[in-house]
Amino acid sequence: MRIEYTDAETPGVTDYHIYQVDYSTTAKVQLDVLVDGKKADYKLTRSTEPLMFMESIPWRNEAANLYKLRLDYVGDNSGVSRLVQATGLEFAGDYTLELKTSEKPYGLKLNYSRVNDKFEIIDFSQYSTELLGLIKNLDYVEITDGKSTHRLTAAEASKALGHDVKEFGTDPSKLEDYLKSLYEKYTND
Repeated sequence: MRIEYTDAETPGVTDYHIYQVDYSTTAKVQLDVLVDGKKADYKLTRSTEPLMFMESIPWRNEAANLYKLRLDYVGDNSGVSRLVQATGLEFAGDYTLELKTSEKPYGLKLNYSRVNDKFEIIDFSQYSTELLGLIKNLDYVEITDGKSTHRLTAAEASKALGHDVKEFGTDPSKLEDYLKSLYEKYTND
């Protein structure tokens, strides 16, 4: 089996992960992992049982993907749309975007026409925080279903984080740390 990577857009060769490969054969399987055409060191764990990935770092890839989509201006409609989708907000239902760009404070409003769950029980703060941090001139995020509304400002997000939320767009490690903290929170609950 041969797996080849190129080191063009990732943080580094130590950040490649293959979590599981299922195969069935009586022949001996040789695994070759190459990065930019050169053999890479790797750790291989074989098991006939499903593996638990306690050491996995799924937030790192998510942080790298979100960081690539960061924007200077909330007025970039297609860029904002890609970023909102990358945060995972479509899980809540069907929405339209409304950009408030004519005067400060600059805002992003998501209007849900259909919600998959009760709007009131969904915690939108994670998604709002990510958007506020990754859109440089975004001052607030408002999410509504027409009856209930979630609103978060950059100042409120910064206060909750204990640092300027805008650092997500300038320091990818801040975004990674934030996503790691969420991952740990949800896996420990």
